[in-house]
Amino acid sequence: MILLPEQRLWEDIEKYCRILDDLVVLKLEPEQDFSVSKESYLSKLKYEEKKQEIEKRILELFDKVNDVDKLSIALFIFRSVMKEKMYEDSLNEWTLRFKICNYLFFLSLKYLKNSKRTLYVNVNERQVLKTIFFLGYTFFENQCLFNEQQFPDSKDSIDKFFNIIEQISNRNGDLHSYQIKNSDLKSYLNMKSLNIDIIRNNALSKYKEQYLSKSELLSNISWRNMIERDNISHNKDDIIIIPIHAFNKYDKQLQSFITNFEAEKCRIPSDTETELIFSYKTDKYFYISKRLLYYTQTIIEDCIIWGQYENLTKYFFGLPVNQKTLSAYNRLMTYKIADLLLANGYIIPMETVKRLSIPRIEISNYLIEKKLKNKLGDIDLIFYSEYTKILYLIEYKNYQMMISRDGDLKAEVSKVNRENTPEKVNERHKYVCSNIEHCIDVLFKNTCHVEDIKSIILTTKPCYYFYMNKSENYEYMEWVEFESKVLEKKL
Repeated sequence: MILLPEQRLWEDIEKYCRILDDLVVLKLEPEQDFSVSKESYLSKLKYEEKKQEIEKRILELFDKVNDVDKLSIALFIFRSVMKEKMYEDSLNEWTLRFKICNYLFFLSLKYLKNSKRTLYVNVNERQVLKTIFFLGYTFFENQCLFNEQQFPDSKDSIDKFFNIIEQISNRNGDLHSYQIKNSDLKSYLNMKSLNIDIIRNNALSKYKEQYLSKSELLSNISWRNMIERDNISHNKDDIIIIPIHAFNKYDKQLQSFITNFEAEKCRIPSDTETELIFSYKTDKYFYISKRLLYYTQTIIEDCIIWGQYENLTKYFFGLPVNQKTLSAYNRLMTYKIADLLLANGYIIPMETVKRLSIPRIEISNYLIEKKLKNKLGDIDLIFYSEYTKILYLIEYKNYQMMISRDGDLKAEVSKVNRENTPEKVNERHKYVCSNIEHCIDVLFKNTCHVEDIKSIILTTKPCYYFYMNKSENYEYMEWVEFESKVLEKKL
């Protein structure tokens, strides 16, 4: 319960919350005049036209809402409610409803910024808001259709792919959480400061003027005062409500952090990045969602070391992802893969560093002609299996699971195409096959009896490109499948 001193303000907000409460549980139906038939081809031009038509119509319908400013606050609240439903109830069921509330919230702000109306029309607001909500659904239905049509005849494969993702997301343990067992390797990584916390803290230091990490926020006195002293909503509520005059007295770094993720940061209402915005400033109050704030911190602090969703740092901090950070984290992850192999009896080239015996990664001396280095690149990891008599070449890519099926698949495919990964792996494989004696001599000291050579492209989480594009030249696996095969000695 919100305890605003202006009782009328809260009553109006609560009125819209009750309407939204009814809308989010309705069976979603498209607005036919703005929907595209699944049987017809949706070109890029037609898709963009439909987007603009839907947005224009929603903005027109806001003219029939008595208090769009109060509705905007209700939508801000429901963004957070839907986010909770996503993770505590059903990701599949509530993700789309979160996206609709998110999209409509930022459209309401666009309307408030540009509207010049002075007359209010007495209409059935509930019916108007139902139409607005279904138009929001139509926007994402068209988006989904457009994305699926980028991959002709592949809807069944897309469904199967996302079923795999759902299974993996519900599994305990992944490559990020894998704990290294080899004592020499652990000592080496400590010596080189190659651990997740140090890499993350170094990355976050680049944004210290605009961002507070989870640990920094917990120890921030102004944050505690905000929640415990100045918050005029119930202290158990997710939404914090702070009078502007109180907010202006807080620690400048906290102010900067909250303002940097405020609704004004939105460029386009349909931007995926808007999902991380957790505060909303009105004339008298700052509304802050604790749930979305913590979600945003998790995403930011993971993405800056994973390298996925690279636009986030540009969107919120005006800076590109730090390549040194990504390189350090990739090395750490590659060492984790090597540790799993060592622990299960596979043979890996080793090197001694300050009396520590550690696996070699990112190997370049397999090449006889050094001039080929730029063309073929390093081998991230190479290992020999005494179980199968096969020499394996691993190309590791830290590709991550997608947030949703809307708008992500094409980006995932284009990322692989940009990096030209399959072609490089194939060329490298051919080279090693042609120079196998040299490779075994310099890397394994002629102790391996290789009967076959195979290349593996290994990703942290499932990647749609490799799922769809099977190849006889390499085997594709994500971490869960790879770990399972290693443990069962099937490689």
